[in-house]
Amino acid sequence: MYPNVSNLNDLSYIECQGYIEALCERENEKQQLVYLSSPLYKGEGNWHELFQSNHKIKYINPKRWYTDDPGRLVFMDKLAILNCDYMIAYIPKLSAGASMEILYASLHNKTVLTVVRKDLLSPWHSSHCRQLYTYEKKFLYTSLKCATPLLRQAQQLIERETEAKYSIKDERLK
Repeated sequence: MYPNVSNLNDLSYIECQGYIEALCERENEKQQLVYLSSPLYKGEGNWHELFQSNHKIKYINPKRWYTDDPGRLVFMDKLAILNCDYMIAYIPKLSAGASMEILYASLHNKTVLTVVRKDLLSPWHSSHCRQLYTYEKKFLYTSLKCATPLLRQAQQLIERETEAKYSIKDERLK
């Protein structure tokens, strides 16, 4: 039912919860869920495409459930964040929503890695993100080009931590 939802506004909040829970299902207990946070805008294409899920990491793209109902959107974002182990936030422009997602994730003990334009860096980012990657201000349409290597670094950090976490557990089981 859920993968073919055409209009989230037609779903009840209970159905929205089921939709998010279905998106956040893990293939196995070792698979890490990563929520991809960014401002809502159409400036440079879909940066989420940089991340491909696999058996170790599954990426949750909140753009899949965009709705024009702000309460429903925030409800669904919060559910997904609560289900995730990590968050990668990409901040190429000011965004109250992405900053609130960072705060919410941090308050729920999620590991937050943020790629942010240096001139937008806030003490709030520094306080609520475990790792910050900054890049110099450029034209908005070139932000993704500058940020891509940093987004890859964040991805590699999660991959290394996942590998280390489960190799230690596997060693203990031997």
